[in-house]
Amino acid sequence: MRQRRAENKLAVVNPLAEGREFERDFFGSVWQGYEFFKPDWMEFADAVADVKTKQIEIKWTPKAPKTKKAKAIFGCVQAFLPDERKEELEMYCCLGTCLDYHHGCDCLMVLGSKVVTIDLSVTEKQKSELKADFNLSRNRWQFESLWHPCLMISKQLLGLL
Repeated sequence: MRQRRAENKLAVVNPLAEGREFERDFFGSVWQGYEFFKPDWMEFADAVADVKTKQIEIKWTPKAPKTKKAKAIFGCVQAFLPDERKEELEMYCCLGTCLDYHHGCDCLMVLGSKVVTIDLSVTEKQKSELKADFNLSRNRWQFESLWHPCLMISKQLLGLL
């Protein structure tokens, strides 16, 4: 817990609660109550397959993200892909799944057989703190700040990194 001063009052801030709020803001209210259970561990490939099957249940469309933040990332990554590959791009919500709890992945970006994992967080994380390939933090939500991670995500999806 950390403290934050607001309007001459000292407020106690729970970083875990802030993180969950940011995740819900990114994906919308897809998993109501996901934070109250912990899924069993699975191998990464099995966990990816499990996430793909859950998208219908949570009303998430991998080729057409529905929230402003998810659309921004999706569109930005898509902009760096060759025209003939743009329609292949998919974004999966991993909240409340084995990928979230055990593999540190809140979001998957998929292009054909290539998978890139993304951790959503309130603050920037160092690479050594990450289990995921990339970290997108709440403080990156200006387009000028998104282009670089989106470029790197697209390069990894294309096998250029």
